[in-house]
Amino acid sequence: MKYIKLFLIIFIAFILFQGCGKKEGQSDSQAPSKEQSNAVQSSSEQIETGQATLEMKQGLPEDYPKDVPLPENVKKIKFIDNSSNKIVILETDVSVQNTINFYKENMKKNGYELDKNQNLVDSENVYNADWKKDKKTVNVAISSQNNITNVVISY
Repeated sequence: MKYIKLFLIIFIAFILFQGCGKKEGQSDSQAPSKEQSNAVQSSSEQIETGQATLEMKQGLPEDYPKDVPLPENVKKIKFIDNSSNKIVILETDVSVQNTINFYKENMKKNGYELDKNQNLVDSENVYNADWKKDKKTVNVAISSQNNITNVVISY
């Protein structure tokens, strides 16, 4: 079930990034800057699924956790805010393996622990892990398509 969820999120992210949205710049800092955190723009797009309509907005949500790092060279940032959680979807031209290493290193550095009770997917081309800090859980999924690394962060 966890794999189906991961691939569904990655598939939706890929479809959403194709041909839509304005490119967003990103510095290589550990946490998003105040300017990036407020980068939510008024434009949005709606995605209809068989069960619900999801609204995709550009930028980062206002409540994006400051202790969840963003990789270098972010090209696009979008998010979905549904009733149970937020999903941030971004693209970078950093390799999948370097992005995976970035999250492994920086999530630990920021006080998160890998949730070993969940299914962990960790290969050279695909990564999916739940990270816990206090009562907060952050899921990080990373994959690549057409030399673009896609990162899906849900919290």
